[in-house]
Amino acid sequence: ISAVGQLHHPKIPDFPGANQFQGEAFHTARFGSRNIDHFVGKRVAVIGNGASGIQIIPPLQKVCKELHVYQRTPSYIFPKVRLSRAEEKIIADFPIVRRAAREFLRMFAEGALYAA
Repeated sequence: ISAVGQLHHPKIPDFPGANQFQGEAFHTARFGSRNIDHFVGKRVAVIGNGASGIQIIPPLQKVCKELHVYQRTPSYIFPKVRLSRAEEKIIADFPIVRRAAREFLRMFAEGALYAA
């Protein structure tokens, strides 16, 4: 079952001066065989912060000489929660704890978004 929808057709933004850029440019849907090492020490700009941007920006930030992000509307994301091995085991072993933790995060996230 394919669930790629219409998003497998990249939309390349059109903005003044884009055709004068002489560096490498590509859409994240066309990332191809590049890996993060391709960007070590380079100056990189990411246009947009959708799902692909959210995934690629953190690793790029660690290896690029400079990273610039251009966005219309900021995404509302929360820092990744780091659990200890003991906490992970408790959540894995006790489904009720897992459900309670998810419900707490859902309520917190919705409350934080609607309060803004």
